[in-house]
Amino acid sequence: MLQALQDRPDGVFVLQDIDQAHPNLRSRLERIWSHGYVIDEAGKLRSLADAMFILTTELAQDEIGEIARTDPDPDRLHIECLKALVDAGFSASLLRHIDFTIGLKRLTAGEMAHAYYHRLAALVASHGLVLEEGGLDARILLQTIDATTEPAVPDLMLPWDTLSDRLAQIKAAGAHMVRLVLDDEVIRILPIERGTPQSVIDAFAAADPVPSADGEAADE
Repeated sequence: MLQALQDRPDGVFVLQDIDQAHPNLRSRLERIWSHGYVIDEAGKLRSLADAMFILTTELAQDEIGEIARTDPDPDRLHIECLKALVDAGFSASLLRHIDFTIGLKRLTAGEMAHAYYHRLAALVASHGLVLEEGGLDARILLQTIDATTEPAVPDLMLPWDTLSDRLAQIKAAGAHMVRLVLDDEVIRILPIERGTPQSVIDAFAAADPVPSADGEAADE
């Protein structure tokens, strides 16, 4: 931090999961925030006047998500979030150093499905492909809302690299439009277009998931 302050006195420092930091570290941070400066190894004062510290925490996640959704007033949002953090066990001494609170809205099930749909469509488009209208299996979106839905898709939200690789393969095979379907606990990509050779469609429809290095399906 000292080196960063020397290079950029107006730097932004992100302290992730601050509630899990060692108490000694939190005490030192509170002390330098109270004084407004930090002393470097040469004994020189480094001002914190232009620096910004962003503290993140997962405490009271659901409560703050609801507050952010229902209370648009910044002042009330700040107070209510601080109260929720105190109730959740966040260090009260740390809270007095917090000037602004940013609460991420808790998404509804419909918003989660909508966001995931657009994320998938954007990934398809990034390969020069078009997602067929109505070409996303509704069960894929249902998984983002309720992970217990059958058939289960392990780590549905995570392995984007392998899905991207499969899309690149299909694009290279001459496809233009695709459909994403849920099949045997994987997301399968089918090229759907009049000009696509039937052999290409059959090949991708019948292909078994290719195991990746960690044993997961390489085609999602």
